[in-house]
Amino acid sequence: MIKRNRTLLLIGCMLLLLSGCSKPEAVDELLDKVGLGEDSAKETLTMDDVDSSARDCEWIEENSDDCFEEKKHSKYAYKQLSEKEKLWYKDINTLLAYRYDGPLKLDEEGLKQGLDEENVDKIYNAVMIDHPEYFYVDGYEYTVYTRGEKTVGIEITARYTLDKESCLSRMEEIQEAAEDILYYAPETDDDYEKIKYVYETVIYHTDYDMEAEDNQNIYSVLVGDVSVCQGYAKATQYLLNQMDVECSMVYGQVRDGEYHSWNVVKSNGDYYHLDTTWGDASYSVETDGAASGTTPQINYDYLCITTDQITKTHKIKEVVDLPVCDSDEDNYYIREGNYFYEYDTDQLDEVFYDAYDAGSEMVTLKCDSKELYDEFYAKLVDEQQIFEYLYEEYDSISYVENEEQLTMTFWMTK
Repeated sequence: MIKRNRTLLLIGCMLLLLSGCSKPEAVDELLDKVGLGEDSAKETLTMDDVDSSARDCEWIEENSDDCFEEKKHSKYAYKQLSEKEKLWYKDINTLLAYRYDGPLKLDEEGLKQGLDEENVDKIYNAVMIDHPEYFYVDGYEYTVYTRGEKTVGIEITARYTLDKESCLSRMEEIQEAAEDILYYAPETDDDYEKIKYVYETVIYHTDYDMEAEDNQNIYSVLVGDVSVCQGYAKATQYLLNQMDVECSMVYGQVRDGEYHSWNVVKSNGDYYHLDTTWGDASYSVETDGAASGTTPQINYDYLCITTDQITKTHKIKEVVDLPVCDSDEDNYYIREGNYFYEYDTDQLDEVFYDAYDAGSEMVTLKCDSKELYDEFYAKLVDEQQIFEYLYEEYDSISYVENEEQLTMTFWMTK
């Protein structure tokens, strides 16, 4: 390895984790805004007074031409429901998949088995969690029919942001953009490599912008190239589902109580948390005032991490039960050989060599403990031993540190 002997400028910057996608509010209120809370309007009427014109699920399927449901979609939320809840999941999914305008009558068998209006919101949310392709849905309204004190019927009507013709046009744009991305995807059975590809592609492909149009759905990412956390997460889910990787949505809060969304993904048999928004360094990194140069665009701290790791910075709001993610076998740092159990100069040399060999100007590493992290920082930064790994053509090294995740990222500049 060719190394410089002369002194170079070391540029340091602290990793400042920005908050979520909105101003601080109660998480339930925030979920309302994205169709994952009590985002509904209710009306109660008696069966004796109303002549309902609602259709059932079977009628919609038989009389509608266009279905927006992707053949490859997540069924994670569906699997977490009880058998009786699945009855209404099928109904609501049919309503949204065919973008049906009129009211739909929920299966009366659900009422007989004990479901009531309190179950509607959870089941609607489960459908939305499983289907990022329903980019045109903006909540729902429902009517409860009673006879005396007994509920004898429930009808649900969806709210849409676009007419059907516009939905079809946008769906074509989405599918074309997704095909372009998937064309370059690795041909492998290794889920980790697929997840890494989508993680990197979404981040490189998208600019974080709170003012982006359609920023709560996949259109903003795949077609518009600008979005916020919900758009990142839904696009990540959509692409991974097309690659036969199980991926679902997670909602919650980050520091200061701000709303945020990310993913849970199944890689080679184990579940992990995945946050492409926080992986975009343009969103999650601020440089110190003295720093200069360009920060790396991608941050791998949130590529396949455990529940313990994600909950250091994220608070989960469980719409349905989520898996405990306790495996680290497909964590980025372990898979890439950048996880350190001790201060090993040979391993450091190999990590930097592999980066140079791959044409990368960035190296990121993770320490097994806070004590080891402090040792790395003291030796590489304070004692400037990092310069021992600098190739001749580079003039300086910049770094980003994330003490919460025990990671450091170094990138070389010319």
